[in-house]
Amino acid sequence: MMKKRFLFAFILFLISVLNTYAGIELRSRQMKTSDGLPSNSVRYMYQDSKGFLWFGTLNGLSRYDGNSFLTFQPGNDGKPSLADNRIFNITEDKHGFLWMGTTVRLYSCYDLQKACFVEYMEPEDQDRNYSKLFLASCGDVWLWHPDNGVRRVIHQEEGILTSTVFKTEAGNLPDNRVNFVREDNDGRIWIGTKRGLALVVDGEVKIVDRALHFVSMLANGDRVYFLTENGDIYSYQEKTQELLKQAALSAVAGKMSLTDDFRIKDKWVILTSTGVYNYDLVKYTLTPDTHLDIKKGEPVLLMERLSYQDNVPIEYAYNVYRADRYRYNITLHKNQINKEIVIG
Repeated sequence: MMKKRFLFAFILFLISVLNTYAGIELRSRQMKTSDGLPSNSVRYMYQDSKGFLWFGTLNGLSRYDGNSFLTFQPGNDGKPSLADNRIFNITEDKHGFLWMGTTVRLYSCYDLQKACFVEYMEPEDQDRNYSKLFLASCGDVWLWHPDNGVRRVIHQEEGILTSTVFKTEAGNLPDNRVNFVREDNDGRIWIGTKRGLALVVDGEVKIVDRALHFVSMLANGDRVYFLTENGDIYSYQEKTQELLKQAALSAVAGKMSLTDDFRIKDKWVILTSTGVYNYDLVKYTLTPDTHLDIKKGEPVLLMERLSYQDNVPIEYAYNVYRADRYRYNITLHKNQINKEIVIG
C-alpha cells in the first residue's frame, strides 16, 4: 500500500515537471577522466562570477571553460597552491576570490582576477586548520573549526589578504570550541561556542557570555535570538547589552536533545529528539508543532519555494526531507494545506 502511495505521488510529481519544462530542450553530456577530469569522483560543482565551472574532486580541482579542463593540484615549489587534492566545498567571496575547503581541514584561496592561488595568513602561522566558512555582507571571510577558534580574513588593496585570529589564548574568544559564526541584520558578527558568546563589531570584540553552550542563532529585525544546548532561548538586550531568557524547551518538551533548527516565516522551528517545536517571533511563545512529526531525526534538506503572480507572492512551500519521511506544508492564499507521503 505504501509503495503504491509513493508511486502515485512520484507520477504526479513527474507530470508536473514535464508540463513545466515541456517547451525547453535539455541536453546533457557525461564527462570523465578521459575528457580531462582528474577523478571521476566529483564532490562539489560551482560556477564562478566569470562563468567558469569548477569541480572539486578526490584528486584535485578542475576548471572547465566549456571546451577543456584545467586541473590544479598541490605544488611543492614553495608558492601558494591547493592545500589538498580532496575537496568538499567551493565558494566565491564578494571580491572575486575562490575558497576551497579540503578534507584535511585546510582552506585554499584562488584569485580569479590574477588567476593564481594566494596566501591569506603568515607562512609561520601554525593555526591553519579550519573546516567551515562564513561570508559576511561586508566582504570579510570567516573561517572556523570546532576546536581551533576563528580566523577573520580581510581584503586589502591590490588583492592582498590579511587575517586576525580569535582564540582564548588571544583573549578575544571565550572558548575555542566554536559552534557557529553568524551575522545579524546590522552586520555584526556573533561567535557561538560551547562555553560562551562573542560579539564582533568593526573588529572590536565584546564577550557577552562565558558560561552557556550556544548551538544556534537567529536574527529577526533588530532582535537577535540564541539557542543553547539544553533548549533555552535567549535574546540580546541592546540597552543592557545582556542576554535575557525568553523560553525553555524543557518546560514544554521535557528531557530532549536538539537535532536541528531553521526558520519558516515568523517561526523558529526547532527539531528535537522528542518532536518539533515552534518559537513564535511575533507572539514570543514556544509551542509544539502540530504539522511536522519528526522525532529523533534531522532534515537532510530544507527547501523553500516562493511563487509570484503579477509581482505578488501567491504560494509559499516549505519542504523538509528525512531518510524515511517526506512532509510539506503549503500556504496558498492564506489557506493552509498539509500533506504527507510516507516512503517505505
